[in-house]
Amino acid sequence: MTFLSWTYNGQELNLSPDKSIDGTQRSYLENGVWDLIEVAAKKVTSKYVCCEINYYNLEYRLVFHRQASFYISYIVIPVILLSLLAVTVFFLPPDNGSKLQFSITNLLALSFFEKLISEVIPPTGENAPVIDIYFQIMIIMVSLSVFATVFIINLSSRSQEPVPKWMKWLAFEKLPHILFLNSYVQMVREANKTTNSQANKTTTGKQNGVDSDGFQHIANPAVINNGDYRDKYNRAYHDHCYKGSSFTTHSKDDKSVFAKDWYLVAIILSRFFALLFCTVVIASTVTILTFIWYQSTIEFEYALGKLKDEWNTKTFFSDG
Repeated sequence: MTFLSWTYNGQELNLSPDKSIDGTQRSYLENGVWDLIEVAAKKVTSKYVCCEINYYNLEYRLVFHRQASFYISYIVIPVILLSLLAVTVFFLPPDNGSKLQFSITNLLALSFFEKLISEVIPPTGENAPVIDIYFQIMIIMVSLSVFATVFIINLSSRSQEPVPKWMKWLAFEKLPHILFLNSYVQMVREANKTTNSQANKTTTGKQNGVDSDGFQHIANPAVINNGDYRDKYNRAYHDHCYKGSSFTTHSKDDKSVFAKDWYLVAIILSRFFALLFCTVVIASTVTILTFIWYQSTIEFEYALGKLKDEWNTKTFFSDG
């Protein structure tokens, strides 16, 4: 701040600053937003082309520090909690239909919270506030969690085809080592194999038995030589092969095994996404808070060091 007189020159009005603490901070009232770090004052002699006599003016340098407790309590902590809340959706059962509703509700809550605090964040046109950048990162993460939830629900509902080999390799061999789920995966797969072996026990060599595709195997020669039955069987076999059904259709027991494998894949990927999103949220939070602390420290060192020395050396001004 600069105080000067355009009416009286230096001979008529000689201004001198009061550099004592009482003179610089006597009228300062503390508040819960800003802290007054330093007050400095100096006398500057100004020389103008229009006048032969110098003018004196006083310059005051005020260094303020915005308190971070308000932003941490009302912005940072709620955002962290909402982001971690989005991670908990991956711990719900994969086939739970409310997972998607939970994710979308959390995304709407975070967006609405951003709109509420937009009036609190100081507006700027040059550089976006760091807290706003942190908000955008969290909104992106929560949005990605919605897509991940849809993907997991889709996997858990599959049962018509087997799990691809590359996905088995990823979900049953690699990811369990990262997630410490080796024993769980082995236990579930062994249980599925036991259930599958018990369900697939079928008797062979039965007279007039039924194969896995639903067609009768006729062991009685008298029945086979019956022309009416042979024609009926051929027509049914033709309809099965050429009217929309695949020749290699899977049995009901196979589909049950596929469904169990897909469900286990969905569980493994859910845990992986939970670990991934939790790591990103924690890393982003630590990075942003560290950057804010580092930037604040650098700015204060510059304001109280080099910038202060440059300001103290400028005690004369001339427009000539």
